[in-house]
Amino acid sequence: MKTLFACVLTLVVACGGSKPKATEPTTETKAADDPDNHGIGQAEVAAQACYEGCLDKGPANAPADWSTKSDADKQTACNAECKNAGAGMPSDQPAK
Repeated sequence: MKTLFACVLTLVVACGGSKPKATEPTTETKAADDPDNHGIGQAEVAAQACYEGCLDKGPANAPADWSTKSDADKQTACNAECKNAGAGMPSDQPAK
């Protein structure tokens, strides 16, 4: 009986308690901890929203046949429509 107890005790000591592994920080955590990462600025959010809406529904003066326009025509019209989207809002882009 003492031998069995000694074997079990030796096994427990040899294997040690299983410690949980330290988890690797997620990409989000790493990005949030990066001092150079300031997130996306309000100006970029506004510009992105403008482009998404414009490409889908067309600019304010979109022709009735907007959905049949080529991607290049849509991009040109939306560039003009959204060029000032987000102007005056905080940005994460360096000043030009």
